Amino acid sequence: MFELFELFELVLLLISKIIFNVRWPLEILNPRKITQWPEIGYDYFDDTDNMEVRLIEGSCVEDSVEANNSIIVFYDIKGKIISFELFGVTELLLDFKPSFVLNPVYHEDSDILTINFVKLIPHVVKFQKTELKDIEVGLGNTGKIVSILFRNAFNNLAKPLTEKEKVIINIKMKEERERLDKLLMQKLCCECKCRMTNQKKN
Repeated sequence: MFELFELFELVLLLISKIIFNVRWPLEILNPRKITQWPEIGYDYFDDTDNMEVRLIEGSCVEDSVEANNSIIVFYDIKGKIISFELFGVTELLLDFKPSFVLNPVYHEDSDILTINFVKLIPHVVKFQKTELKDIEVGLGNTGKIVSILFRNAFNNLAKPLTEKEKVIINIKMKEERERLDKLLMQKLCCECKCRMTNQKKN
């Protein structure tokens, strides 16, 4: 039934485009290649029903802030947004299916990145402000989330790392793991010595 409604809505939009030359927002039919953020993707965690949407790959999380009760935004060391997580997506999103795909659209003239969670964008989308400046949530007429909008995207969002930056980050991560492993070994050795000392005393 829902697919039939989608088809009917699509036909109406096409007719309005042809007859009235209406400029409409259904950019999935003629998507712009998002060269600024080509690595946009997501991971769905079935055990928690959460979804993490990544804007770039290979960056380290430095901080996180709640945008609202259902969304957490993650930042890198420069204070740029690298990803966000949604909680309870099967109830939160309008149309979450096994064949789900993201539909990101970047409007260069207004510097707005909109990440749509539906193939067919509803006629009416009500944008709701969040606790974070320049981030808004798009709701369909059922109150379910259909998109998340990022204003001033070029300045607020992290850009893909260069190969050199990825190498540097991997080296730093390796050094940090080695440092933590060393601290753990020192702690275990110390605990072992303490036990041996206590056994000798007893």
